Amino acid sequence: MTILFLIHFLVGLDALAIVPFSSIMTSYVGADTAWSGYLVSAYSISAAITCLCVRGASNIRREKNRMLFFLAGIILTTFLTTLVHDFTTMILCRVLTGIFGGALAVVNLNYVILRSGDENKKRNTAVLMSSLPLALAVGVPLLILLASGENWRLAFQFLSVSLLLVSILFFGVDRSGDKHQNPNVTAPNSELFSVSDAIKSRTAWFSILLAFSVILGTFAVSTQFPVMLSVNLGISPNLLSICYLVSGVGAFAAVQFYGRTKANERNVGLLILLLSIAMVVTVISGFQTKSVELASIAFSVFVVVSSTRTLVLVTELICSLPARERLFLISAQNSIQHLAVGMGGMLSSLVTYSKVNSTLDFSPLLYISSLLALSTPIIWYWYKNSKCEF
Repeated sequence: MTILFLIHFLVGLDALAIVPFSSIMTSYVGADTAWSGYLVSAYSISAAITCLCVRGASNIRREKNRMLFFLAGIILTTFLTTLVHDFTTMILCRVLTGIFGGALAVVNLNYVILRSGDENKKRNTAVLMSSLPLALAVGVPLLILLASGENWRLAFQFLSVSLLLVSILFFGVDRSGDKHQNPNVTAPNSELFSVSDAIKSRTAWFSILLAFSVILGTFAVSTQFPVMLSVNLGISPNLLSICYLVSGVGAFAAVQFYGRTKANERNVGLLILLLSIAMVVTVISGFQTKSVELASIAFSVFVVVSSTRTLVLVTELICSLPARERLFLISAQNSIQHLAVGMGGMLSSLVTYSKVNSTLDFSPLLYISSLLALSTPIIWYWYKNSKCEF
């Protein structure tokens, strides 16, 4: 489980690291910093399309072999990103990385569920999902410090080497584990839940809509928050690292606590509502203040509440379904997640404008992000109050 957690951690870090480095990377290749959201979207949209094509299998041996292939692909494309010198080629490299990263996210999550008993399914899923805030807490600050704020290529080279080492560990440990268990074991109820079944299922539509709204509301802001801190307020690399460290640790602790507690539907809905309101408050206060310290605090709190909201909602959706429907939702959820991240990055770039003094205007983004954040609890209550049956 530890190695599978590390794989998810590094894949998530590959996707997240582009956010604080996006403005530096676009400047490095001579592009407008307002285009930084497109660099984030390149990975996300390609990963979303890939997730639609990759379905979790019910055979453990097959999932293991697919993981090794996708690991090799993401290692190569992440390293190639550091060798390019123009914006178009950089976008292409991130597209290819998204293909392998999206596929790996689906297969790794399904692999963990296949190896988990019914009593450990929710806990292991929550632990795996908490790798994303931990990537913010440990991985992103480490990469920022390693890059000294500017040398983004060194950060991505370090990331590719880390993926290579974890892949070697996965191959060695899993090969040893195959001697003590039957690798051809399959999950029960492995009959596929088809797209036509999903179209007829009201619950599937609600699940997809919920996953999309919660992630879109998060990344429409999170792709531009560090850009605002860097371009408008001139935040130092050390302070930005501290922001990621504090926010990541907070989100990781919150999700770990959630994974070990039993909350009823009413309490989960109330938690989602409170977290959504907190998102709106931190976005407005963070983008309106002229103090880099206050904006940094708002950014840290935003990451904690938004990532906690996302992981709670997605974990509830995945763990509430039986095996047949869950295989479909894992692929659909990962696809929707990457699509929402990509659209969030594109949307934030479209409504962000450059000023004469070389700063950026985020005013339209504040209104849009507030509406997106508050739409999620509305959809959640609508979903729970409807009688949805497969």
